[in-house]
Parts: sequence; structure tokens; C-alpha cells
Amino acid sequence: MAASRRIAVTGASGFVGRAVCALLEESGQEVVRIRSRSTDDGGFDVRTDWIDRKAIRTCSAVIHLAGAPIARRWGRQARHDILESRVDSTGLIARALAELRPSGGPSTFLCMSGVNRYGTVRSGTLTESSAVLEEGFLAQVTAGWEEAAAPAVEAGVRTVYLRTGMVLGKEGGPLRLMLPAFRFGLGGPIAGGAQMVSWITLPDLARLIVWALDQPGLAGPVNAVAPGPVTQRAFAVALASALGRPAFLPLPRWALAPLGSFARETLLSDLAVMPAKALSLGFTFNSPSIAGALRDCLRG
Repeated sequence: MAASRRIAVTGASGFVGRAVCALLEESGQEVVRIRSRSTDDGGFDVRTDWIDRKAIRTCSAVIHLAGAPIARRWGRQARHDILESRVDSTGLIARALAELRPSGGPSTFLCMSGVNRYGTVRSGTLTESSAVLEEGFLAQVTAGWEEAAAPAVEAGVRTVYLRTGMVLGKEGGPLRLMLPAFRFGLGGPIAGGAQMVSWITLPDLARLIVWALDQPGLAGPVNAVAPGPVTQRAFAVALASALGRPAFLPLPRWALAPLGSFARETLLSDLAVMPAKALSLGFTFNSPSIAGALRDCLRG
């Protein structure tokens, strides 16, 4: 990590944001928390198209982690909130960076995205060079998310799109939702369990985000997933094993019908994504295998 710098972070109080800010501060960086509302000490508001440029002007980078929750049924309001909180906010920040760039401002923009940029169901292994698709709501969200950063890219700001999969951490994300059932021995494969799951532990994701700040040649899409995608059945078995419980109660596809397209694009998504760029540049994952990763998450 380079000498102390000011790093602006949106979504700093969220599941991923807390881990990223803690890691930055441990390494001696000054974190400027940019809240997703207008406040006296800086923030932004997509509904009024306002952002406090003074708060980010002296920062060397912006890490944009803010976004409305995805894990819910996607009614009309939920879809609007998910799109607005990601696409509109990214565009707002990107335009501000472009305006600041001639006289300085942040030179790096790290923006979240997702593996659904590759679609919902794909065969074979996917890397950053794989074709992208716009099939499904999440694919449309991630496409708009990345495209919204165009003003920053065009202004010469090094821009990275971190395409994440399932983020594993005991204190939040999907793992927290799964634990109660698995602890009671009620977990098991979903819809047969043959679909591939691309995942990463929260500590490795935070490390990857902070590492990306110091990679001047890194730009564009970066798959922020561990190098060990597994079937959903293997994931269920590994989680049950880590808890010392069985994993024999399958959840049939029909039981997911009430969740609609949310289930189809998340629980039933079938994408085996590899972090080719990160590996080629020497990033080392502390938790590359699902069994060890889940044991580490539950121990932490």
C-alpha cells in the first residue's frame, strides 16, 4: 500500500463498506465517507443530482459501494430503487470526477458491478474476456452500472468495474440468511444443486478492492470472485460440514416460484466465473476453496 492518502468511499456503513474502510484505515489511509444523502459533512443525492465536490476534490480515489439491497422480491419499486441507487449514483459520481479532472481530483474510480454482467445461465468458465449479455434484470442493472461510469473513463480517470459474485461473511450478505436453516439441519441443494456458484469471502473482497487501488495498469472489468466456483450442491455440503450438520433436505425449484425473477437470477443462476485479471497480476486469495472459506467465515 502506498503512503497515506485520502480515499473517498460511498456505502461505507454497509456490509462490504465496513470491511473496506477498516482495511484502508489499518493501512494508514484516510477514509472520507460519502453518504448517499445530503449532509453538512458531504454526501450525494441522486434525486436532486447533487454531490459535494469539495468532499472528493482532495481524494486520490473514489470507491463506490453504495446500492439498495438486491435480496428481495423485485416489485416495481424495488427495481426502481436498485437501478437508481446503482446506475444513477454511478453516473453522478462519474460526471463529478470528469468535471474535477482538469484541475486534479481523484485519478482512480473503483465501481461495483456483478457477475450477472455475463447473463444468468452460461456453460463453461467465464473470464473478463468472455462476451457479456443483457438477459435478465441483473444483467441490465450491471450493464447500466458500468456504462454510467463512461464520463470518468473519457476524462482519463482509471476506472475499474468489480464484478462480484456471492459475498460470504457471517455478519451479512446471503450467508447470514442461510445459517439459521443449516444450523437446524434443514439445509440442502437448491433445485437439484447442479448450477455453478461464483463466490468470494468478505475479507478477500476487501483486500482485492484495496489492492486494486495500487495497480495502475488495472482498468475495466475485474472479476471479484475466488478462483474456485462450485456447484450449489457442493456449496450446501461444505456449509453443512462447517457447521457439523447434514445437508440432505433439497429445496425444489417450484418452492422458489413466489420469489419470481429474483430466484431465477440469483439462486438459480449458473455462472462459473474466474478472476483471470487478478490472478495474472499476482493477487493472492487467502480463501481460494469453499470448504476453507466457510470454516474461516464461521470462525471469524
